[in-house]
Amino acid sequence: MSSEIRRSRSQAASLADIPGRLKHNRLYLKLLVRGFSEEDWLRPPAEGLSNALWLLGHLAWARLTFLRRLGEDLPEESWENHFSIGSRGQGSPEISASELMDKFTLLGRLLVGRIESMGQEDLDSPLEKPMPDGADTVAGLVRFMCFHESYHLGQLGLLRRLNGKPGLA
Repeated sequence: MSSEIRRSRSQAASLADIPGRLKHNRLYLKLLVRGFSEEDWLRPPAEGLSNALWLLGHLAWARLTFLRRLGEDLPEESWENHFSIGSRGQGSPEISASELMDKFTLLGRLLVGRIESMGQEDLDSPLEKPMPDGADTVAGLVRFMCFHESYHLGQLGLLRRLNGKPGLA
C-alpha cells in the first residue's frame, strides 16, 4: 500500500470524530450562555473588545462560510457581514442571540451531513488559500474549523464569568 493511500485513510479516520465534536460544541455553547440577559450579550469585557453577541454571531458566520467553502450554495444573510473577520465586535440589530443560536444549530446539522457525505477525494482536495495554521486541504479546513469553534467557546466561557455567572465545573 502506498504512503499516499495510507495518508488518505488516516485523514478520513482522523475526521471520524468531527460530527461528535460539532454536537459537543452545540451543547457546550448552550451551557456557556445559559442565563445570559440582554445586557450580558451586549456587554464588552473591555473597551474595544468583542461582546458575547458578536462571538455567537461569528461562530454562526464561520459555519455558514465553512459550508460555502465545502460547496454548499447558501444565500447571503443580512446579518452575516456584522460578524465576519474584521467587523466591529458588537453584533447586529438585525438578529437576536436566540436567532443566532438557532442558526448555529441548523448550520451544524448541515455541516455534519456535508462532512459525512464527503469522500476521500473531497477531503484531499487542495484549498486555494491555506488556513491560518497552514492546513492546505479540505480535511485540514475541517480540523481548523473545529479548533476555531473551541477557541471562541473559550472566550464565551470567560465572558460568562466576567458577567458574574458561575463556572461550569
